[in-house]
Amino acid sequence: MVIRHELQPYGVNVIEIMPGSFETEITNIQKMRESTDTVWYRASNEMRDEYGHDYSDKVKAYTTDIQRKIVAKDPTWVIDAYYEAIVAKRPKLLYRVGWDALFL
Repeated sequence: MVIRHELQPYGVNVIEIMPGSFETEITNIQKMRESTDTVWYRASNEMRDEYGHDYSDKVKAYTTDIQRKIVAKDPTWVIDAYYEAIVAKRPKLLYRVGWDALFL
């Protein structure tokens, strides 16, 4: 992380907290479905023909399936990581929170 090296000469310690996917408004399945519909209905007929007319339904099914498997329900994991980073005598340089954060 560049900022860690830039601030080190000034005695500033930088700790990075990387949350994965958690259930919030940005991961709301209904909103994602509506967004998919909006994009699909704005697409030209030529594009719909190229992707197949059932493409929108496939995307929504895939998104719903992935959301159920990946998105963590309990955002207190992130709060716990912040708390540990603040109170620990020797905090980690990087906190990855949520199982999918391992891929970030």
